[in-house]
Amino acid sequence: EMYRGLSGTSSPRHGVTVDNASMGVLYSVSSGDVILTVVDCSFTDVGNYAIQVEGETVSSIQITNSEFVRVEGDVVVSMAEAGDTVIVLDGVFMEDVFGGIRASVEFGNIDLTVMASSLSGYFTLIDLTVNSNTLDTGFVTMDVSGSSFSEAEIAFSVWCIELDPLMMVDTEFVNITGFGMYFDVRENDVSLSYDNVTMINVGIGVWLYANDGSLELEFTGVHFNTVNIGAMVEVSALTEAELSAINVTVLDSVFEGGMFGIWAVSVNGGTVLIDNSQFLGQSEVGFTYDSLYGQVDMDVVDSVFDGSSSEEAGTVYVVEQIESEYILYGQPEVDDEADWDSWSDGSSWTVFLPFEFEYNGYGYDQVYFGSDGYLNFDGGAVSIRPVGNTDLYYDNYHFMAYKIAEDNSSVLFNWYAMNDYSGWGESNAF
Repeated sequence: EMYRGLSGTSSPRHGVTVDNASMGVLYSVSSGDVILTVVDCSFTDVGNYAIQVEGETVSSIQITNSEFVRVEGDVVVSMAEAGDTVIVLDGVFMEDVFGGIRASVEFGNIDLTVMASSLSGYFTLIDLTVNSNTLDTGFVTMDVSGSSFSEAEIAFSVWCIELDPLMMVDTEFVNITGFGMYFDVRENDVSLSYDNVTMINVGIGVWLYANDGSLELEFTGVHFNTVNIGAMVEVSALTEAELSAINVTVLDSVFEGGMFGIWAVSVNGGTVLIDNSQFLGQSEVGFTYDSLYGQVDMDVVDSVFDGSSSEEAGTVYVVEQIESEYILYGQPEVDDEADWDSWSDGSSWTVFLPFEFEYNGYGYDQVYFGSDGYLNFDGGAVSIRPVGNTDLYYDNYHFMAYKIAEDNSSVLFNWYAMNDYSGWGESNAF
């Protein structure tokens, strides 16, 4: 079915079946508004898009209790020049489709609601793009609950000027090769909240870049199983007067697999709270936070960073923050009675232990003393690392050293170096 005209149109479709068609439904108007309503419809074996709407404005797209199977193009393509586009998917089923919903507004806003729906396809399931020419345009608003997204390259891709606070609840992502959620936000602060969200075999769970604003990121009761990174978030700032920060809260959650669990890159620091959560089996670092200028206030409570999958973990180690005063025992080759067994100015080496050290259910009699603030066992298969990210640099009097207790009951490992990210003259003791 095709409609092309000069003025706007309302297009209700109830109980329509489209089967074995070269394309589905096209509505295109040169001026005015398009309103699309699809209820109890079925589109199967469609050779191109299922529904395409074009107008000066596309104020409403509502799809309820409808299915789209084996669609070789996008299920819905919406293109508007201006105005607000409100999209509601309620009880929608997609399977074996090239793409899901692709909506763009040249100068306007998009409001998306997805509930009780199952979307499965090959490329991008939700693709939203908006631009702005006034202060009240360029916004994307999203509300997603009780839905699943699977078997695609990207589940959500969003490019916008501003992103309204997002709360995703009771949602599942399965077998997404690229990004579970991809956000590129050009202005102002961003707030992302995930509650009871599961990701299974996803490349990167959440990727966000905020070009000029701070980020509030909260995970509650989530379980992310990812191939590369659970969440990669970065903020920037256009002026020195308003430096952006990242605040991260992780409660009762599990990040499993990949290279990194969470990787945050901030301009001006922020806060981190990790409580009753697990970071399991990351090949690099479970949680890493880089800050260009500001400090990071980090609290870790009753949480596990054990470096293995939950099924393989022999012993669970709980990371707790305690009040402690660090004592620098003295620099080598300086007359301050420092008595290290061995030291270097930044070269790693293997240290033989005077006892068997049990870690993760296995015993070790030697350890690789790494210059970047870590201890490796069994060729690096098991390690003890800092909770955050380190890139240590040794200069002047910086050193790493170890000392065995007189009764051979313990070994003290010491790193005194500066973090390469922190700038010259700033030192961090470990």
